[in-house]
Amino acid sequence: MSSSLVFIVILLAILVCIGSVIKSAWLKGIIGEYKVNSVLEKHLERENYTVVMKDVLLPTQDGTTQIDHIVFSRYGIFVIETKNLSNWIFANAGASWTQVIYKKKYKFQNPVRQNYKHLKAIEEITGIDKKKIVSLVVFTGNCQFQTEIPSEVIVLDDLICKIKSYTDELLDNDELRNCINSIQDARVENSLLSKARHRKHVQDIKSGHNKHVHGTLSMTGNFINPRRQGRANKRHLLFRHEIIGLIIALIIWIVMYNIYKQGRNHNTVTQKNIQRHKIEQPHQGNIEKKAEEIQQKKKQPVVIYSWTDDNGRRVYSNKGFPADKKYSNPKVEWQ
Repeated sequence: MSSSLVFIVILLAILVCIGSVIKSAWLKGIIGEYKVNSVLEKHLERENYTVVMKDVLLPTQDGTTQIDHIVFSRYGIFVIETKNLSNWIFANAGASWTQVIYKKKYKFQNPVRQNYKHLKAIEEITGIDKKKIVSLVVFTGNCQFQTEIPSEVIVLDDLICKIKSYTDELLDNDELRNCINSIQDARVENSLLSKARHRKHVQDIKSGHNKHVHGTLSMTGNFINPRRQGRANKRHLLFRHEIIGLIIALIIWIVMYNIYKQGRNHNTVTQKNIQRHKIEQPHQGNIEKKAEEIQQKKKQPVVIYSWTDDNGRRVYSNKGFPADKKYSNPKVEWQ
């Protein structure tokens, strides 16, 4: 297999892995959180909305909980859960909602209940009244609700208007400062290890291994569906395999590209050497022809012209007799 064909095969494998990652819920979640963060940073004035925290990992009684965004203001603490979903969404008061994509149905946890755990964690850490904490669920994708939408559920375009609709001052400066400091002190370092522990905690809850789970709904609002346990674990493993496969494909592509590049450089150097050799070392037939021409020139006689000038001296030349001087006794001699 040629190096160019290997390069194409590796490139196709990388594109397949990249396509799988693009379709993954992990990347969609990152994109959705980025959109929300951009809107908050751009449209919320700092004098009224003191601090905007993103990707906050807080401890709970049964592990940790991850909050997409927290906005601190005198008008309350806004806890934002982000969902980057598209197509049709069917909401209800139950533990799970449904996303429909081309007649295929996908269940996902009720984000309102999911955000309830976030509110409880902030309430316990800060000690403020839960009436001063506002729950917001923001859908950033191109989705259409086919059922009645809960009041705390909004689309991205309505996020700023929804936050600014709260105009009653619920927190003074001291309370606000204490809340921010409490969250900062309790915040778990958002490292790869802590994220891995959080994901394991979520998987334990979904698989029914957590001791706080009762029936299909935990005390913290996490939905448990045993029938979906196997599929959830498979999706988790599939995502891990996609990441590992992407890394391996990138490594292989880098190695093969370097080999391919070195091969091209070697071929280029070889061609240049060949061309230089051809220039420096003419063809054998050309050498023989050149030698023959030299021999022919050597065999030809040389014409010598001689004459006597005005001073009586004998002059010899191979260019012919002079045309502008007087001379006598011209002779043509052969050498």
